Amino acid sequence: MMEEKTKNERKNNKSVKTAVLLFGAVLITMSLLGGTLAKYTSEIGTASDSARVAKWGITEEAQTFDMFKTAYDGAAGTSTNTVESKNGNKVIAPGTSGSVVMAPTISDTKLNNVETAFKVNYAYGDFASDSVYGKYLGNWRNNADGVSGFPWWPLRFKISAYDTTDNDYTDVVYDGIDTNGGAKNPDDGGDQAKNLNDTLKAGGTTETIYPNESLAEKKAKLAAIGFKIEWEWPFERPETGSLEAVNDWDTVVGNRAADPATLDADMPRFNMSMSYKAVQVD
Repeated sequence: MMEEKTKNERKNNKSVKTAVLLFGAVLITMSLLGGTLAKYTSEIGTASDSARVAKWGITEEAQTFDMFKTAYDGAAGTSTNTVESKNGNKVIAPGTSGSVVMAPTISDTKLNNVETAFKVNYAYGDFASDSVYGKYLGNWRNNADGVSGFPWWPLRFKISAYDTTDNDYTDVVYDGIDTNGGAKNPDDGGDQAKNLNDTLKAGGTTETIYPNESLAEKKAKLAAIGFKIEWEWPFERPETGSLEAVNDWDTVVGNRAADPATLDADMPRFNMSMSYKAVQVD
C-alpha cells in the first residue's frame, strides 16, 4: 500500500510540473504572438494652419492742392510781384492766373504695403449743404454796397483729364478760357463754376488697384482719376449782353475786400475743395 501511495504522489508531482511548464510555454507563446501582431508603428506627423488679417493701412494723409498763391510774379526776368498778399492769405485779383492737378495722393509706403485690392472714389466737397468742389463765397455784386445788383463771378476755368497716351493731363474736357481769339464770348461766371463742378463730379473712380501690381502701375491709376484745373481772372474782359463797366465791377469787389467793416463771411472769395475715399473691392 505504501509503495502504491508513493507512486501516486510521484504521478501527481509530474502532473503539476507538466501543468506549470505548459502554462509557462503558453505565456511565452502569447508574448511572442503579441509582439508579432503589433507589427510596425510610426508617428507620421500632425497638420495645422493659421492666418493673420491682411494689411490695409490706407489712412488719412495730407493732400497737396495749391491752386492759388500769396503772390503772383511780374514780367519774366524781374523780381517784382504784380499781386502780393499782406497777411499771408492766398489771394486772387484781375490779371492773376494759375493751375493745379487735382488727383488723390497715397504715400509709396502705403501703396506698397496694402494687401487687398481697392478703388479710390471722388467724394464731394463740404461747403455747407452744397455738394460742390468750387464755389464763390461772400458777396460778389456789381454795386458799391456789395450786396445788390448783378452777381459778378469773373473767374474762368479750363479742365483737362489724364491722357494715358501722353501720361499727362492733356485731354481737354471743358474750356471756358479760350474765346477763339475773341470770336466767341466766354461763358458766364456762374455757368463756368457749374461746369467746373459737373466735370469734377463726373470723375468717377479709379480702376481697381491690385496688391501684386508695381508701384508705378498703382500710381498711374491714381493719376488717371485726376484733372488739371487752369483758372484765370482776365485783366481785360469783353463786355457781353447786359454787362456794363466790367472793370468797375472788379473795383467793387476789390474795395469790399479792403473794407474793415466787411465781415469775413461776406469777404468775396473763391473756395475749392477736394476729397477722396479708398474702398476695398473683391
